[in-house]
Amino acid sequence: MKIKLKAVEIKNYKAIDYGKVKLPDDSNILGIYGANGTGKSSFIEIMNIVKNIASGLSISKADIAFSKETAVSIKIIFEISEKDLIKEIEYVVNIESQEKENIIYSDDYSEDTFEENVITHESIHQRIFSSNGAVVESRKKIILLDYNSNNVHDMINFQNQKEEALFFEKNDEIETLIIAKKYYNEGRSILFFRNKKGENKLQYNQKLEYIIECMNHFFGGSLIYGVKENAISTLNVMMPFIFKSKNARGTIGISMSGSKSISETDYSIVEQIVTQLNAISKVIFNARELKLKILDQQLSKDGESKDYIVELVSIYQGKTIPFRNESDGIKKLFGLFSALIAYCSDENVLILVDELDSGVFEFLLGELVEALYKEGKGQLIFTSHNLRVMEVLPKENLMYSTLNPMNRFSTFVNIKNTNNLRDIFLRSVYLGGQKENIYEQENMYYLQEALRGETDGE
Repeated sequence: MKIKLKAVEIKNYKAIDYGKVKLPDDSNILGIYGANGTGKSSFIEIMNIVKNIASGLSISKADIAFSKETAVSIKIIFEISEKDLIKEIEYVVNIESQEKENIIYSDDYSEDTFEENVITHESIHQRIFSSNGAVVESRKKIILLDYNSNNVHDMINFQNQKEEALFFEKNDEIETLIIAKKYYNEGRSILFFRNKKGENKLQYNQKLEYIIECMNHFFGGSLIYGVKENAISTLNVMMPFIFKSKNARGTIGISMSGSKSISETDYSIVEQIVTQLNAISKVIFNARELKLKILDQQLSKDGESKDYIVELVSIYQGKTIPFRNESDGIKKLFGLFSALIAYCSDENVLILVDELDSGVFEFLLGELVEALYKEGKGQLIFTSHNLRVMEVLPKENLMYSTLNPMNRFSTFVNIKNTNNLRDIFLRSVYLGGQKENIYEQENMYYLQEALRGETDGE
């Protein structure tokens, strides 16, 4: 079985009124370029929202605020390949910010309101193709949840168009509605929420359950290195080790100050990652070595295993220094490489990186992307401003964010195989020639005036 993301459509999120990111059919890597404020980081944020939903997490109090006026709509199109069949799945989720009442009963009765994010619509559409592209089966869209429905019972769809039960018969319809309402109030998806035992109170038929498990594995297990991960290492809060293996996935944070303990299991995982990172470091960092130094150990709370207090140190030319004293670029690359290791070894992993070029030497960036293009097994989507990558990747592996909020992402046109894509991009900035405008040049006179503080604000 292989899972592959095909496209993502976004409506009404921040500066994106509408945008579609389409991944190349015959490659594993996509770079997104464009001016500041045109939706590149917003796309990474959207994928982080999808990750949280597919992981069964609540988005009710997420850092990202949704509009009360217009629902944010996210459409994910992906395929599952197995033997001679390809299943194309389309998952749509709508999210809104809704006002709720907070009533406090005390000596002085008080009532106020607050906003929480809720999922108001979920639907799935499946088509099955043979290996030669012929359609074997096409199902109409199955609306699983629609809280915008006027009929309370229509909020949950219990059967598809072929009268096949979407839920097992042992699920009472009234009980199902009650559970779904509870998930709704908590800002969770009715499809993906699991309790601590990994169980969902709602049981689905086998076809739907299979799709849910695939989405939980692929999107819930996606590895994201964004602004937050970069910031916590730059500010010496902790070093995020992002990983995915056969038995585990996620992020393990190692305190830069050595003040927090980690479990014996986490220590074993990080130690293995560090060994892999050092193999890469020998090639690009002149044999700089990362080491997990044990400062102290103690019994865990359950009394059956150990907890370790550790410190990350860097060893270079026989000298040992705390890793927190390394440059921001070194810290960023070590954190990033922990995720890229999975990309080069697991065909069912999705990696998303915001500002891949941040703190990375231009020539090294080109070498790195070229190696990832040749060696990647999973899927990698990154944003960047450095144009060096355009001299490394084919045009099919690049998109640009536009100045048009109704069409935020576009592909390059009028490109020949002999063209230098970097030159074409720069020419398009000044002269146009692409489907959408890339950049609006500033008036240098007014900019210089503003920098001198001479502008009157008009």
